[in-house]
Amino acid sequence: MDFNILFFIQKIGEPLIPIMKFVSLLGYGELYIVLVAFLYWSINYKSAIRVGFTLFLGTQINMASKLTLKSPRPYWLDSSISAHGAEDSFGMPSGHAQGSMLFWGQFAYTAKKNWFYIVTAVIIFLTGVSRVILGVHFPSQVVVGWLLGFFTIVTTNYFEKPFIRWFSKKRLISQLALILIFSSISIIYIGVLSYIQEPWSIPDNWINCSASLRDSFIGLIQVSGMLFGFISGAILLKRYFTFNSDGTIFKRGLRFLGGLIVIFSIWYGLKFDSYILQYLRSLLFGFSISFLWPWICIRIKLS
Repeated sequence: MDFNILFFIQKIGEPLIPIMKFVSLLGYGELYIVLVAFLYWSINYKSAIRVGFTLFLGTQINMASKLTLKSPRPYWLDSSISAHGAEDSFGMPSGHAQGSMLFWGQFAYTAKKNWFYIVTAVIIFLTGVSRVILGVHFPSQVVVGWLLGFFTIVTTNYFEKPFIRWFSKKRLISQLALILIFSSISIIYIGVLSYIQEPWSIPDNWINCSASLRDSFIGLIQVSGMLFGFISGAILLKRYFTFNSDGTIFKRGLRFLGGLIVIFSIWYGLKFDSYILQYLRSLLFGFSISFLWPWICIRIKLS
């Protein structure tokens, strides 16, 4: 069934492949992180916290699901499928579909503009469909990605106010400890799962498969570190400083460009192989978005 739908969508979408490649390119996580940073530094940092938390949490769920299910991508199973791209992670659920739902869905909910709901719905739909047309996901993997993203948005918004009321009564050290534990649950889960399961190897019928359990686990470690760094930084900034993301277009633009230099200097300047150092690097990256660069902006009168 999945194959039949895939072949049908690929056939009718073949003329759109160049456009779909561009749409798919915009669906990678790096762009969403840049957009969260832009929201935080130059638009409304309180709204950016909600969007960023949802994005990082949902990405954790996506990566943990991939490592649990170990589902193949369509072109790994059938060489007749035209794959316009190669991916090194498992197929279920689609990270592009889930990521687009997480970012644009939460952004639209936060903005609460009717016209923006329509725009984001189109973006989310095209991002998911592009992955099927390009042959890198089954339709079912895209649908599950959408559903998981939507469930994450609904859950986080439903529990946000009661959680904040409870969380705000805790001491700072308790808040940071709770965030550390919460952000590490997926790592612990996959670690335990890997220990109790039989060793896994790529099945013989998976052709053109470049999936790596180690690389996938590193991705989970990275996003877990980013989540802890981002939220802990936001907590510290709110407690000790007053950051203003408003200002002139010049100030907003300068904060954004300067911040990109800082965070990507950290990300690309610090490269490690060990899991622990990968986690610390990612923690610092998330922390630099929510605390380090805003603090610098306050000190140099850019906020």
